Amino acid sequence: MRDRMVRYLLSGICFMIYLIVTSVCYAVVGEDERTILVINSYHKGYEWSDQIVSGIESTLLLTFPKADIHVEYMDTKRNSSPWYIDKISSFFQEKFKNQQFDLIIGADDHAIDFLQKFGATVFPGVPVVFCGANALDAGRFLDNSNFTGVLEFADIKGTLDIAFHLQPNVRKIVVINDDTTTGRYIAREFDNVVPKLNRDLEIEILDDLPITELADFIRKLPPDTIVLLLAYLRDGRGTFYEPQYTASVLSAASSVPIYSIWDFYFNFGITGGVLTSGFRQGEVAAELAIEILKGSAVSDIEIITSGANRLLFDYRQMERFGLPVEKLPQDVAVKNITYTDQKNILILHSYSSDNPWTRAIMEGLDQQLSDSGFLINSFTEFMDTKRFTDKPYMHAITQLLVLKYSYQDLDLVIVSDDNAFNFIQRQRDQLFTTVPVVFCGVNYLPEPEKVPSREITGVMESYDIPGTLKLGMSLYPETEVLYVINDATTTGVANRQRFDQIVAELPQAIRIEHSGSVSMQQLQQKVAGLNEKTLVLLMSFTMDKNNHQFSYQQSARLITSSSARPVLGFWDFYLGNGILGGVITRGWDQGKTAGFLARSVLAGEKASTIPIVEKSPVTSVVDYDVVHRFNLDLESIPTDIQVINMPESFVDQYRVVVYVAVGAFGILLIIVAIQTVKIILQTKDKKLLAVKATTDPMTGVNNRDYFDDRIDGIIASAVAADERFVLCYLDLDNLKSINDTFGHKSGDEYIMLAVDSLRSQIRRADLLCRVGGDEFIAILTDCTASQGKALARRAEEELLVQLERRGHSWNAGISCGSSEFNPREPVSVATLIEEADQMMYRHKQDRRKRTHH
Repeated sequence: MRDRMVRYLLSGICFMIYLIVTSVCYAVVGEDERTILVINSYHKGYEWSDQIVSGIESTLLLTFPKADIHVEYMDTKRNSSPWYIDKISSFFQEKFKNQQFDLIIGADDHAIDFLQKFGATVFPGVPVVFCGANALDAGRFLDNSNFTGVLEFADIKGTLDIAFHLQPNVRKIVVINDDTTTGRYIAREFDNVVPKLNRDLEIEILDDLPITELADFIRKLPPDTIVLLLAYLRDGRGTFYEPQYTASVLSAASSVPIYSIWDFYFNFGITGGVLTSGFRQGEVAAELAIEILKGSAVSDIEIITSGANRLLFDYRQMERFGLPVEKLPQDVAVKNITYTDQKNILILHSYSSDNPWTRAIMEGLDQQLSDSGFLINSFTEFMDTKRFTDKPYMHAITQLLVLKYSYQDLDLVIVSDDNAFNFIQRQRDQLFTTVPVVFCGVNYLPEPEKVPSREITGVMESYDIPGTLKLGMSLYPETEVLYVINDATTTGVANRQRFDQIVAELPQAIRIEHSGSVSMQQLQQKVAGLNEKTLVLLMSFTMDKNNHQFSYQQSARLITSSSARPVLGFWDFYLGNGILGGVITRGWDQGKTAGFLARSVLAGEKASTIPIVEKSPVTSVVDYDVVHRFNLDLESIPTDIQVINMPESFVDQYRVVVYVAVGAFGILLIIVAIQTVKIILQTKDKKLLAVKATTDPMTGVNNRDYFDDRIDGIIASAVAADERFVLCYLDLDNLKSINDTFGHKSGDEYIMLAVDSLRSQIRRADLLCRVGGDEFIAILTDCTASQGKALARRAEEELLVQLERRGHSWNAGISCGSSEFNPREPVSVATLIEEADQMMYRHKQDRRKRTHH
């Protein structure tokens, strides 16, 4: 019994835990799922309205990412009659009779008036947050506990106080306003402000005039006048004007500064002011809505009466009219101020930095911008929308870019691909109002005629589908079916629109089959079973029906590896990943062209005057590997088509090895040449040293060492050839006496003249050596002893002649002794020298005796 009770108790506890966990999980899962209705007084595309909606959505989705936000536009700038408002009430009641909203946000007075009058009937019990409500009528909310919000406080006095501080000599204000609901409210506010100005002013109010007449009126205003632009959205004839157009036209005409109270005029020619911000109004309203959605009672939330304005001034207009920036209050934000010639560029890419298409665009851009001659400071952002496409992520991106670039003065914005371009289009009025934009990689322009008017130009991603198909069918003329692979992404939708435009250009005999919504596995099975009369065109398949994502390269490899038939494509990132080829669009060309257009804009040309490039460069390409796979005859491919992945020649295949070998051989030749030169120089040096070692440095004849080295060889040669030679031992007479009497210089001259005389008598084959200070040995080949003595005598006679010519009366002469070598009775060198030396001595003695007597 006790066990059974314990089991029941445990079961009950587990069941209660289950209920608690389930309820908590349900609450966690459902807490972000809020349904919110935004009723906007005006129309989509009206900048004030777009700013408010953007502020609401970006703030709400950060807290409630799964929030379902409905936006309805009443369009009361164009029609605000009571009958029309009643019809809207009936329409909303019918449209939303089965829809339950957690909260309603009303933007601007018509929507707020509508909700006060019809809200309890059409949306019973739903709390309301308002924004853009005129501050003069704040009392209308006092009796309604279901309403709270933020008032639109137009700080006319604050704007004029700053204007008077900048221009103390102002005597007149020209006020431009209209007769719309907003205009009437602002006129009442202006009337209340005038007495508080405490200045003697002339005030002239221009209301309901056509814009051309207004421009003519303010064209020649005196310098003691300012213009206050209030609400001018519709003239007296009912013509509606966009605020950007109004500000641009009036600023271009005005001879004096124009001040205002709304930020949708800013960057279009107004000087500045305390500006009411539509985006900030939406933000504050969304912040109040979040408090209510989290459980706060509407009655506990006070209406906000201030804090949604910004002090903004345009440096360009202040410089234009010579207004001193230093006189502005410190809390004023001055935009469009530059301190150098540096150009600030934001480059916004749709995809990630590792996307090959994006990388190619970046390379093309960089080539043009780096050579532009401008000092460029670039900011690069990657939206990564191939991987993240949900609404909360896009709003987070918006919020991030708003925070980063709201106050960044930009000279140019460059965007690549559709997502970034569409983002810029949507956010242009909020973020980059007057900054010129250059785009590339954009597939489709929904309203191309409106693009130039917004200072936008660029290059379309003009992929050549007909050219690609023509190339494929020229290689496969038997084709009867074209199987087109495409997905439902932004790029895929643009692809389909482009394909539908060119279908009429295809041969009528070709049947078109589209892949439709399939998984990757289903697609692989399909292409694997295609017959031989089918060609495949891969446009884009980066997401299948199961929301599985693939890179371009990955999808190409998965599809082509399974396909039984060649696959064509027209983007460069498919090449090398299995496609046969096509007429290829390159990201590099897109980037290069966009960079060229950007240079023109930076040089001062208006983007609106630069025609959009509708056809970017393309190249016909086929892949040799795929040609080989499908047994195509390479000779059948036209010569004007580029073939990639061709087999390399030996030199190309082993290019590095060949280069290394050639380089090594060249280095070896250089080393050999250097060594050869070194050897030659060393040999020359050795010869020179040898000559120096065997040559008498004074006379240039051989020395005693040379004689000693050669004499044995001479004897051996004479014996072998059975030839006689004579050794003459020569001595210069009285050299010491001449040195002592006339000096060593005269003695050296005596020696040189004696050597010259001896040289003049001996033959080329003979040998003359100096073996002592005044002693010489001559070897005379094929000669007798008497011939040797005769040679010495002639040399002496020549010597004396030379001395006489030089005026020397020295007692000079050449004593000679000779010995004859007989090869058949050879004797030693010493014997030859001794015999010649003795004969020379006797000859010298005989000469002395004759001289003495």
